[in-house]
Amino acid sequence: MILDTAGNEQGPSVIRWVPFHLSSVLSHLATERKFSYRHIASHAQKLCDTIRDSKTYSGNGWEGIFVLFLLARGLTGTSDEYFVPSKWFLENPKVLYNAPYESRRLFGHCENWQELLKGVTLGAEPQLSILFPTNSRFATYGVLAVYSKDCENKSIYGYQLKEGSASTAKIGANGEIERSFWVQGKSPDNAESKKHWRQSIDRQILWRIGKALDA
Repeated sequence: MILDTAGNEQGPSVIRWVPFHLSSVLSHLATERKFSYRHIASHAQKLCDTIRDSKTYSGNGWEGIFVLFLLARGLTGTSDEYFVPSKWFLENPKVLYNAPYESRRLFGHCENWQELLKGVTLGAEPQLSILFPTNSRFATYGVLAVYSKDCENKSIYGYQLKEGSASTAKIGANGEIERSFWVQGKSPDNAESKKHWRQSIDRQILWRIGKALDA
């Protein structure tokens, strides 16, 4: 990942992640009427601020980084053939963040992916919706990506963003979702809950996310 340093005559003393500097740029883009992705720019700016202000290992910063990664991949139409497949970009989909949704109030009350998807308006034209649930009790997944076309779900990826050692909870990935990723940390140890999860390793995560956000 790109890093920037700030220091004095004795040398660098502070390391800053360059995307932090994007906050003011995104804030400006969010007010530009001619910019078609101003809604996403507004939310991306808030994610940058959350990452900057989050406490170490709080989880909030890590979640924000991964959602920014998905948005960056979506908006640039680039795939890593792992978290983000190239098939989503064969027809230049419209990229949306927490939309289109029938009600912001209902979105905030959803506690699982089945409830969440009921309120998503599927695209007649190719559409990629990045859904970052706001309910702290939302089960199983931290963020979902839904690719739709002809008003049908064509592909759904789910991402669990918990950190740390293996979870003792029985958090099983849903077999109806095309791919389920336990992005960081370790998936549950019990065999039934472990089923359907794709386990990532730190080196893969850093490389893929770094490449997306440095672009």
